[in-house]
Formats: sequence, structure tokens, C-alpha cells
Amino acid sequence: RLKATGLDKFPAVSSQIIWQLIRFANARSDFEQMVQYVDEFPPYMSKSLLPVYDTEANQLISTAYAQLRSDDVQQNKQFAQEYATRAFNMAKKYQYFFGMVSACNAIILSADKDDPQALVNAIYYGEQGYLMGEKYHLDLKNSLLTNLALLYWRQGLEGKQKCIRIYRNQIDKAKREGDWGTASLLLNNLGSMYYFGEDVDQAIVY
Repeated sequence: RLKATGLDKFPAVSSQIIWQLIRFANARSDFEQMVQYVDEFPPYMSKSLLPVYDTEANQLISTAYAQLRSDDVQQNKQFAQEYATRAFNMAKKYQYFFGMVSACNAIILSADKDDPQALVNAIYYGEQGYLMGEKYHLDLKNSLLTNLALLYWRQGLEGKQKCIRIYRNQIDKAKREGDWGTASLLLNNLGSMYYFGEDVDQAIVY
């Protein structure tokens, strides 16, 4: 389609157009349409010196596969991880730090939580992403850390304790900054984790 307009000769413009189409589909939660643009990517990907569009488009496609309802759920999870990892590698190539942290968050969110190896892999990227967010003072590190904590929760008693410490620190931080909406959400999430962990007394406290 881009060839018909002659825009295929301009990779940066082509990347931006595909990115916009994917964003529009995402705004409608049309995940099936989002993944239809996958075939549009290869001729233009990484040819532009502007990694923003390609990086975010790959992340959005990862989100689409993670949300897509189909018979082959396992394959969708694998595709979700693949595109999130592509986004990270692309951002890394250009040292696009926000894109790297954002891609790490996408890797966490799209990980198959029932696959021990996928869990370890997602935690690795999550920890790298958080350290990078700290180093470059990126606000995204806070939501990444919260998502990372949920992965720790699935790693036995030590992981649960680590998750709780992170949540408590994030709650205290939100309170200090007067961000009561975030504090309330985190308290509710922590209470839910205790509840589903069959610790009703602690669930009531939070």
C-alpha cells in the first residue's frame, strides 16, 4: 500500500504512518487489526534513524498479541514476547533509553506468568529497565517497578516478601508526594494479593 503512494522510498515517513495506523487500531481496542500491520514492517524497520515509531509500534503489537483472543493462546504469548523484545533491541541499538525502559515494561506485561523460564526472563529485563529508569530519571520506572513486583510475587516466599517491600516503598513514596490516587490503587492491589494468597487478616488491613 505504501508502495502505491511512493512513500516506501521514505522509511521514516513509512514508519510513522504504520505507527499511527497501529495507534488508531489500539485506541479502538481492535487487536486483530493491529496485528494485520505486522507484514508492513520488514521493508522499513531499522532503516530510519528515528527509532521512536518503530519501537512503540513493536510494543503496541506486543500488547495486541497479549490481548488477542484466539485458539492458539500460547503462540500469541510467544509473539507478544517476541515483539516486546524486538522493541527493546531496536531502542538499544539507538540508545533510546525511554524506549528501552518502556520495552522492558512491555516484556513484563506480556510474559507468560505460568512459564518459569519466561518469568525469569521478564524479571531480568524488568530489573535492567528499572536500573536504567533510575539512572536517567525516567518516571516510567515507577509503573515498571510495580509490574515487576507482581512477578516477584510468583517466586515463592522470598519473592512475595520482596514484592511486599516494593509495594510498601511505592505506597510511602506516593503518600509523601501527595499522590493519593496512586497510593490508594497500590494499597488495593496489595490487599488483593494478600487476599488471593489466603492471608485475609492482612488483606483487611490494606
